[in-house]
Amino acid sequence: MQEAVLGQLYFFLGAVWFGACLLLVYDGIRSFRIVFRHKMWVVSAEDVLYWIFVGFLCFRFLCWYNWGELRGFFFLGLFIGMAVYYLLISPKVLEGLVFLLHNIRRIFGTIFRVVRHPFAKIGINVRWRLKRERKNVKIALMRKGHKRGDTHGEKKDKQL
Repeated sequence: MQEAVLGQLYFFLGAVWFGACLLLVYDGIRSFRIVFRHKMWVVSAEDVLYWIFVGFLCFRFLCWYNWGELRGFFFLGLFIGMAVYYLLISPKVLEGLVFLLHNIRRIFGTIFRVVRHPFAKIGINVRWRLKRERKNVKIALMRKGHKRGDTHGEKKDKQL
C-alpha cells in the first residue's frame, strides 16, 4: 500500500515539474515575441498551437505515468508547478532569454549588413547606369522623330 501512495506522490511531483517545464517553453515563445514583433493573428495562432501541443503532452504524460487515468491532483500539480515557476523564476528567465535573443538578432543583423553592403553598392551603381541609359534612349528616339506613345516607330500623318 505504501508503494502505491509513494508512486502517486512521485506522479504528483512529476506533474509539478511538468507544469514548470511547460511554462518554461511558453517563456521561450514570449521572449521570441518580445524581440521579434508579431501581428495579433500570428500571436493567436501560436497560442492555439502551443495549447494543442500542451494538451497532447499532458495526454502522453497521463498515459505514460498513470495508465491514462485522470486524477485531480495531476491538474493541481500542473497548476502549482506553473504558479511557482511564474511567480519565482519566470521574470529572470524571460529577462535572460530576451537579452540573449536581442544580442543574437544584433549579431546576425551586423553580419547581414556587412555581407549586403558590397551588393548594395553594385545595385546603386547599376541602377544609376540604367537610368542614364534610359535617358539616352529617349533622347535618341526623340531625335528620329518618334512621338511619345508610338510603339512601332511609325510617324503619324498630320491631318488637315
